[in-house]
Order: sequence, then structure tokens, then C-alpha cells
Amino acid sequence: MREIIPDLARGALTTIKAAFLAEVIAVAAGLLIATLRMSKRVIVRLPAILYIDVVRGLPLIVLVSLVAFGLPTIG
Repeated sequence: MREIIPDLARGALTTIKAAFLAEVIAVAAGLLIATLRMSKRVIVRLPAILYIDVVRGLPLIVLVSLVAFGLPTIG
């Protein structure tokens, strides 16, 4: 058991780094979409509205499946 503790610690650190990076990206994307959504110009606001409506309308399992199986296929 003692011989795997360093591997577990490295794995935990990697998980924390990945979670932090994902949080930063999610906040930045959310702020961008919210800013676009509040725009007075329809051409800027419309894609944000479309994105928000699509993401809200999809069940979570569909979104998770799209990310899990779709992202590896595009690189």
C-alpha cells in the first residue's frame, strides 16, 4: 500500500489542477456568453440566445455523451 501513495498523490494533484482549469474556462465562457446575451445588437445577441436555449433544453446525459464521445473524434 505504501508504494502506491506517491502515485495517488500525483493523481490527486492532477485532478485538482484539471478541476481548477475547467472552472476557470467555464467562468470565462459563461461571462462571455452572458456579455453577448446582454448586447443590444441582435446579430451579437442571437447566437448567445441560441446556445443558451440549446444547452438548457438538452438533458445532462446527452451533453455528457456529446463531450465524452464527440471531443475525442475532433482531436
